[in-house]
Amino acid sequence: AKGVVAMSQLLDRLLAKYKGRLPEAYITAIVGLAENDTNRRFLNDSDVHAALLIDCMIGESSETDDVCIYTGALKAECFTEALKSCKNNMRILADDYAAAKLVLDSVARDCASQNIEIRPVVDNDSHHFYTVGSKHFRYETDHGQASAIANFNEPETVKVLRDRFNKLWDASAQVELPLTE
Repeated sequence: AKGVVAMSQLLDRLLAKYKGRLPEAYITAIVGLAENDTNRRFLNDSDVHAALLIDCMIGESSETDDVCIYTGALKAECFTEALKSCKNNMRILADDYAAAKLVLDSVARDCASQNIEIRPVVDNDSHHFYTVGSKHFRYETDHGQASAIANFNEPETVKVLRDRFNKLWDASAQVELPLTE
């Protein structure tokens, strides 16, 4: 019964948050996939779709789920709320380190986690993605349109993406970080 109450609360919160911006049926379907850890790929194609998935994947993850994000600039409209509520260890790689650092710094005092590291990317990849724990991922197929595929339970793909992320992360350790105020 606790899971049903939690899903109901999550669904109610997200229906209110995205009212008028996303169809109710889409929100309900995504929350259902998330709650049931359904192994089914689905498409999403805008920043608001991305924000909904970030709420469901990162915002609702357990404290033991490591989060790896490879992003362009860590869009505030997509990530701010999840960054504030996330209690996980989080590693972020950003193409635009300065812009991403500004977003992270703007929420740092309100963050539930103090375990967030951010680094600039050495070799930009053409596809941004993130993984949450060992099962959840979102992988951008068209950055300009924010089009992506995602799944709440695809461990094989998460492993491939996590290995790719770790290689990018290790390479970024050699970069001297820019000074910021």
